[in-house]
Amino acid sequence: ICHTTWLVGFPGETKENMQETFRFVKEIAPSTFNFGMLDPIPDTAVYNEARMNGTLVGEWGVHSISKPFAKNREWGSRDELRIALKKGVRSLYFDYRFLFQSFKLFLLTMNFRLLRYGLGLIYNKYW
Repeated sequence: ICHTTWLVGFPGETKENMQETFRFVKEIAPSTFNFGMLDPIPDTAVYNEARMNGTLVGEWGVHSISKPFAKNREWGSRDELRIALKKGVRSLYFDYRFLFQSFKLFLLTMNFRLLRYGLGLIYNKYW
């Protein structure tokens, strides 16, 4: 079993970069994978650069409703990035090779917890 984790939404990242990442994940065919969006955390290079360039949207704080976002020329909002990410991840989850590999792994291990987790992840996170 091989699990991979990926982050998208870096400053300067393009839609083509994101598609290249999805193609690479398909190519290496991990057993499971997870994608997340970059959260610029205070006093990190990404946060400081975004703040200095005026591309930081939002701020961390006890009264903050949502997480900050470092916008770029491809994604002007966190929602635009989230939509692109969902579309790409959906294409990975519903690729016949991933489905076959996941079903085969389930049959070999009969791990119902893993099956329930996977179905819940697809239903809750990517619909």
